[in-house]
Amino acid sequence: MGVLSSAQFAAYARGQIRTADVILTDHTAQGPMCSCGRVVPCSVALAVTRRRAHFIDALARTVARPVVGRVRVAPPTR
Repeated sequence: MGVLSSAQFAAYARGQIRTADVILTDHTAQGPMCSCGRVVPCSVALAVTRRRAHFIDALARTVARPVVGRVRVAPPTR
């Protein structure tokens, strides 16, 4: 796999986030047990939640544009 452009990475990250959301629907806590049968906290749910957060953060850094402000300075008054 080569280097991805910003647009390609954004599409990839969005896909990873959607996939994580689908996986997490099968891992909801029901008392002391996850719906998959593991004891809460479910290791799968934790790993997928962390991966989802990683791609949300990376996507935010990719699509965020730097803000450069303009400052208008009034001429000195006499």
